Amino acid sequence: MDKIRKLFILSVLFFSLLEALELGVMSPEYALKRIDNTNITFISAEDISHGIHTTKILDVERLINHDILGRTSCPPFSLCPNRIEMILRETGISKEDKLIIYDNSYGIKASTLYVILESIGHKKLRLLNGNFRAIKALDPNQLLYDELLGKYNKFLDDENQTKVNNASSLDILKTKMKVLEPLLLFISLNQASNITSNYHIKKDDLNTKYLIGKPELLYTVTKIRKEGSSSKMKLIDTCSLVDILGNQSGSYVSGVTSIDWRALVDKEKRGYKSLSELKQLFKKANINKEDENYLYCMSGSPKAFYVLYALRMVGYKHVKVFTGDWNVWIGDENVKD
Repeated sequence: MDKIRKLFILSVLFFSLLEALELGVMSPEYALKRIDNTNITFISAEDISHGIHTTKILDVERLINHDILGRTSCPPFSLCPNRIEMILRETGISKEDKLIIYDNSYGIKASTLYVILESIGHKKLRLLNGNFRAIKALDPNQLLYDELLGKYNKFLDDENQTKVNNASSLDILKTKMKVLEPLLLFISLNQASNITSNYHIKKDDLNTKYLIGKPELLYTVTKIRKEGSSSKMKLIDTCSLVDILGNQSGSYVSGVTSIDWRALVDKEKRGYKSLSELKQLFKKANINKEDENYLYCMSGSPKAFYVLYALRMVGYKHVKVFTGDWNVWIGDENVKD
């Protein structure tokens, strides 16, 4: 009996691992070993001044621009494919590049960029679970450099030291830091680059598997209203009202399931919580794998993309995100009570 139980536990762990690998989750420790791999490109999903030395910056905000009414350019895509194609060419990303995407915002921007690139047919993608600081903390040279930098700054602020002693100590510290600088994994990034690509998005590349447009969303709302609790469709608000008003929780729309994206964050790792914790959170929120789950966020689609990615990590297949802002559809006659 014990052998059967062990076999069952191992099989559950194995298939959970397969789900995560299939989606492209990568630990900081694993990513660290890939930094000097010339076949892999690290992508920052936000505009940063310092990052992994092989990093190309692809600010996801350039890909999710809405007009003043919150409408996307080519729904359900966040931006028209030809515009995305142009941005990728400017960034120097090629279609065959193996990309590891990271950010400094718990994975919100990275997960959004992942799904956007996936929607235009980019195949070789991984998401770093934990932001760039997670990798930075693994670099012994960086840890020593930060320690020296702390001492350097302390000397500058220490009024009890004589100027002569300060000067001598500062010179020693500066010399040690200068020796370490070429060895650091994180450097000041020069965003100016003459390297471009010929990235081309074909019509057959486009993939709306995880995206939803306004007509489908309105149909879902109507269906839920008619069928009530028996409906196999579920509309999920991924933002609490604290994102809008700063002091409340809940949803503007009746018949909507709410799950706060912040509940998915492991603040210590600065990334997603463990698979087991995520499963428990979704179970508690009554989000079922058998349902058709449609996600949106009042304060912008990246929070919805963040929850979508987590749902997929733990095996949810029937999940989609509305890429527009909530005010695009919330005032429609079809969703009024």
